[in-house]
Amino acid sequence: MNNKAKISILAAVVLILMVVFYFLYPSDSKKSEISESEKDLYQKYLNSDGLHILEELLKDYPLIDSLQFVKDDLDTSLSTEYTGKPTTYLLIDSDINLSPKSIDTLLKFVENGNSALVSVTNFNSVFSNRFAYSSMIKQRFNDEVSVDFTHPEMTLYLPYIYSEYENDYKNYRSWNYFNLHNFIGDINDLAVLGTETYYNQPIFLKVKYGKGTFYLHSLPELLYNASLFNDDGLEFAQRVFSHLPKGNYYWHNHTNRWDELSDENSMNPDEIIKESPIQYILKDRNLRHAYLILVLGLIVYVLFKVKRRQEIIPTVEPNTNSSLEFVENVSLLYLKQEKHYKFIKHYQQSFLHFIKDKYYLSSAKVTQEFIELVAHKSDIEKGKVEEIFKEFKRAKKSYSFSSHELIELHKKIEYFYKNCK
Repeated sequence: MNNKAKISILAAVVLILMVVFYFLYPSDSKKSEISESEKDLYQKYLNSDGLHILEELLKDYPLIDSLQFVKDDLDTSLSTEYTGKPTTYLLIDSDINLSPKSIDTLLKFVENGNSALVSVTNFNSVFSNRFAYSSMIKQRFNDEVSVDFTHPEMTLYLPYIYSEYENDYKNYRSWNYFNLHNFIGDINDLAVLGTETYYNQPIFLKVKYGKGTFYLHSLPELLYNASLFNDDGLEFAQRVFSHLPKGNYYWHNHTNRWDELSDENSMNPDEIIKESPIQYILKDRNLRHAYLILVLGLIVYVLFKVKRRQEIIPTVEPNTNSSLEFVENVSLLYLKQEKHYKFIKHYQQSFLHFIKDKYYLSSAKVTQEFIELVAHKSDIEKGKVEEIFKEFKRAKKSYSFSSHELIELHKKIEYFYKNCK
């Protein structure tokens, strides 16, 4: 390509860019049109602590015949009568923001034969004094919480592990559990429906009260938007509500489902001017000139340096085994922390997934029948398979599982991987 042709091409490109900039430059008097659906999204800016996702799911939940919202002052908005059909009250929040009079109304509502799910972080003294001598709650600190249900038909395939993140790191925080020793009344009137699996602490209770039932839950964050954004969180929430009776539901709707205060788009959507990154750059004179120089410089470089002077030397990527690398990283992490019981949980999960993918075998619990099927399909001696699952079971119950024991378990699993059919 001769110099005259290059100059002509460069002039044509500059002319095209000038036309493009003219049409892209924003006008202060012109507003972008916003559809009705976009306006709705601006007004409902979801946050992690809200309940908007749960609300939308409950509207179509088969156990709920009708879902009505009640406001504060339950003594005027909640009928305490029992209509012959179960009615359930829902309160999911960080605190019980109810007056003593409203709490008395709620207690009368349940006492007459209805039900209530109260899932909060802080049970206030007026409410907790009806159930316990002192605090209903105790706390443990960890970077995650692992939960499951106690009823065999409700047990998850694997416990649901939930964490909160801050700057891409797990947030080390307190998690609430029920202190059963402080509860008043007959122990037969109380049933543990869900527990935290690391320390076997109750997080979900069924408490008989008069003719009705209270369902108390100490970890409302497991029902917030952040938890319901993944399949495990959705399944956990579904099984929580599976414990509740079918009928009409009242939801105390004073918890934010979206954060209107911190929403930058909470202004009138008609007043919002949508602009692209290019429009933002072109609004400022200095940025506009810098952008133009950058584009022209790239064009000149491409025109005059387009011919390659040397053949591209292909990059030879080293052979990697991502699976082994992942296992090694996780192993080093937990070995350095001396938390072998946490590593065992992930190790068992990986082993069960291997069996499921290879032999299409899965079970909610590791039973003798499941072990026999694994031994038959893999052509590994039944005794060796039993030893692996016994070691898993013993390791999860023991916080003193040593590195030597972990190595022996690893050798048994490696034997299984290398010799299975």
